Amino acid sequence: MIKSSLFLSLLFFTTFSFARTEICPDRSPSEISPKVKVKVTFDNKKNWYRYEYTLVNQADARVPIWRFSIEAESEPVNTGHPEGWEPAVFDKKAREIYWVYKAEKNSTLKPDKSLAGFQIVSKKEPGLVKFYADGDVADTPIVKFENDEDEVDPQSIACPGFYNGEGNSDYVVGATRGPAITNRLEVKMRARKVGMSAWGGSLNLPGELEVSPIDYDQMDVVLMGTKNIDVTKIEFKTLEFGPGKATFVPVKKVFVTEFGDLTDDEFMQAIKKSKSQHLMLTFNTYDLEARCNVDHALFLTAKLGSKNLMGAVNVKPDVCDKKTFAREAKKEKYRGKAP
Repeated sequence: MIKSSLFLSLLFFTTFSFARTEICPDRSPSEISPKVKVKVTFDNKKNWYRYEYTLVNQADARVPIWRFSIEAESEPVNTGHPEGWEPAVFDKKAREIYWVYKAEKNSTLKPDKSLAGFQIVSKKEPGLVKFYADGDVADTPIVKFENDEDEVDPQSIACPGFYNGEGNSDYVVGATRGPAITNRLEVKMRARKVGMSAWGGSLNLPGELEVSPIDYDQMDVVLMGTKNIDVTKIEFKTLEFGPGKATFVPVKKVFVTEFGDLTDDEFMQAIKKSKSQHLMLTFNTYDLEARCNVDHALFLTAKLGSKNLMGAVNVKPDVCDKKTFAREAKKEKYRGKAP
């Protein structure tokens, strides 16, 4: 599943008493800091789009990136790859196009470095898609991690930053542009912590919205309607937000045409000028179950007629230190309410 899977036989070395000892890598594969830049061009003669990605592993990363992928539902016309990385592979089951580094060249993407040359050629027009990245911990030293039984559910993940997901579900995830997914309808959205004046989280303003898996506050989310997207017609019973598939706080559903003093950026200015109705929802941040280090974007989905509505807000994830990890692992006991 992940390159660091060679450690998984070590991750669950456990003694069941009043405390347990985990044998863990000193770093997790999620301790990367990916940022994706994309340039999209259209070839009028061949009637296809070229998506050119530059992957950045920002300076606050602690391990290099060895794998990068773009969500995709169909095989592309063509692909390109950077020097030192293998050619792209389309994985139909995982619904992704992925690249991995060439091991013999030791060409992982180190912290504070960028790499261009990831390319996809497709006849599908641009749309909102997910990207995935994973860190290389093969050269990371092994350490012991003491868990107090009162702090961590015995059925939880054994080591900070490791998740037992299938396929790409435990990779660092974010939002970008790529070949559009059939029947997916993108909605523009922003979010803020309740009581805060600044709205953030757009694809153009990454990292403004800080989210921790142990936040007990609430988050306002604005979905922007257009002449083609009537957000007031969402099937609210199908609406889910974040990895925890959180539902909104019912009393906080508000249809609006103006936002008063909420004009701190171009998004809110556009809402005020728009003649469409928009929607503001409030969620319990705790119920989003944002994973430390992993979730660099939170995705909202819902049914709108025959379409699958999807929006994303970029976030700055909480650092997955041992204290946060212990609290995060404990959350399963308190699902739906803060302890």
